[in-house]
Amino acid sequence: MSSLAQIRTNQFRESEQKRHMYEMRRLNDENEKEFKKEVDKNEAVISHIKKDYEKKVDTMETEYEIKLRDIQRKQKQQLDLEQQRLDKELINLRLIHSGKVSEIRESQENEIHELSQNHDEKIRVMHDKLKQEQAKLKA
Repeated sequence: MSSLAQIRTNQFRESEQKRHMYEMRRLNDENEKEFKKEVDKNEAVISHIKKDYEKKVDTMETEYEIKLRDIQRKQKQQLDLEQQRLDKELINLRLIHSGKVSEIRESQENEIHELSQNHDEKIRVMHDKLKQEQAKLKA
């Protein structure tokens, strides 16, 4: 009887091993499916996050390009205004310089005219004195 009990024990052990192996395969398959499902879910989340990130980057790039263009436009306007101011200042300086040159030229011409008149007067006076001296000597 011990051989029959041993055979039954062996059969029970084998059936338990088969059931255990089947259960392990079934659990392994379930775990693998669940793992694959989680991987797919996480990849979808990552893909969504990447798309959101790329949208934000594109939006920020566009905003910064617009801000940069605005800043460049404002700087150009400021530069144009400064150039106009510089041109006006240069025109004013040239006018002032021209006025001063004209004033100095007129002053020098007046001085030359006065010196010339004084010189002519002195020559006339000296000429008159010469004639008087010559008249005295002849007389």
